[in-house]
Amino acid sequence: MKKIASIFAMLLMVLSISISLNSCGGVTASALADELQKTCPKDMGNGITMTSAKAEGSTIVINSTVPEGTDMEALANVDKATAAAQLKATNKDFFETIASIGCSLKYVYTDGTDTVELLFTPEDLK
Repeated sequence: MKKIASIFAMLLMVLSISISLNSCGGVTASALADELQKTCPKDMGNGITMTSAKAEGSTIVINSTVPEGTDMEALANVDKATAAAQLKATNKDFFETIASIGCSLKYVYTDGTDTVELLFTPEDLK
């Protein structure tokens, strides 16, 4: 459970990188992903590394590696509403902006063997 909490802490840190873009006009998924990609690879602590970020249409995809031994099943079954609430608590305006421009956020985690994807739609982020 401690590793799951550290992964959520990483989510919060990753997105804080792009908070400054909130005040820019014409924010797009591509622009946000490009700013995140410039910081990759980024050591997020606790063995977590953000390896890349890209835009797939209106979805910002953030790829990360997690330590071997991470409970990937628990990560896959995390309560999405709770996770979205934790994200929004860090910067409500930022996530409302993401939602208002119709962007989704997809986090892809791999431990070298298994992969877990968490998708947050604009509705999740409102």
